[in-house]
Amino acid sequence: LLWKQKQFFIPQFAKLAGLHDYPNLNGKWKAEYSSSYKYDNQNDRYITTGNGEISIKQSYSSVFITVQFSESYSESFVATLKQKESGSWFLIYGFRNRPKSEKLQNSPSGGMHEGFCYLEIMDSKLEGYYTNDENRKTRGRMVLTKQ
Repeated sequence: LLWKQKQFFIPQFAKLAGLHDYPNLNGKWKAEYSSSYKYDNQNDRYITTGNGEISIKQSYSSVFITVQFSESYSESFVATLKQKESGSWFLIYGFRNRPKSEKLQNSPSGGMHEGFCYLEIMDSKLEGYYTNDENRKTRGRMVLTKQ
């Protein structure tokens, strides 16, 4: 738990020990997304949009993400925080999405699918994109705001 306490983080010691000053993402986040599922080519914009709630559980060595949308829920199967050369951080994770309705579960285009999400970390906001597997073939943008 000391990694969450900034007053205990001594950069010189941490660098020697191979430790990082990870951002603390624990908690609930509001998610807003736009998807290529329906796209307006004439106006170059996503038509499909929605929102949901994301829960991030993080320790020094692991990150686990669950997502609740109106028609589906997702869980991460791999997640990591990485630091860029500039010093900024990003979260990348793989997820498995499951529809809530039985009708969607059995649909070729709406059934269970996997994908990856890349989010830049900016204070109390995460912003980036996601992409789904070859069965779903959709992608989009996501913005998470800390609740």
